[in-house]
Amino acid sequence: METTVNQTTIKPRQKTKAVAAIGPKYNVFIVEDNQTSQMFLENYLQKMPNHPQNKKPNLEIKSFETGEQCLKAMETLRPDIVILDYYLDETDPNAINGLETLKKIKAYSPSTKVIIMSGQENVMITAELYNKGASDYISKEHYGIVRVAQSLLRLINEIEIERKNKTKNAIYGLLVLLIGFALGLLI
Repeated sequence: METTVNQTTIKPRQKTKAVAAIGPKYNVFIVEDNQTSQMFLENYLQKMPNHPQNKKPNLEIKSFETGEQCLKAMETLRPDIVILDYYLDETDPNAINGLETLKKIKAYSPSTKVIIMSGQENVMITAELYNKGASDYISKEHYGIVRVAQSLLRLINEIEIERKNKTKNAIYGLLVLLIGFALGLLI
């Protein structure tokens, strides 16, 4: 409804629409035993800024408090990316920690990218995490949430390239097979 004040027409403010996520869906698991950190990270990623190619990534986020819960969920859904806290065994000493969870994730799904988040800064532990397959390591103390989002976008780019290459290779393989079949018919 328009309003006129001193010969000036004032139109009601238009509501801005949220940018819809487009493109392929990326399954992201968050494994964080601190519920506040878990919710904060999940909310931040849902409202994350646009992808470098100017599109919002289509994220399907599932959160877990333990490595065991994450691994159980992987039986039915393979994540593209896992954001994994290192100290998962602080509140429950019987729980597996981030390193053990990482090893099991990579054994079960080698192509899954894993971002480790932690408050610890031991260089030897960080090196071991990379050696066991971590894609990135981010300290929670140093703008961690922003760095996680940046790392996530970088890994999405890597996944897009891997998917395109896989499709190209499948097409090339099919073409070679068809050409071979056609040549076999001619001979």
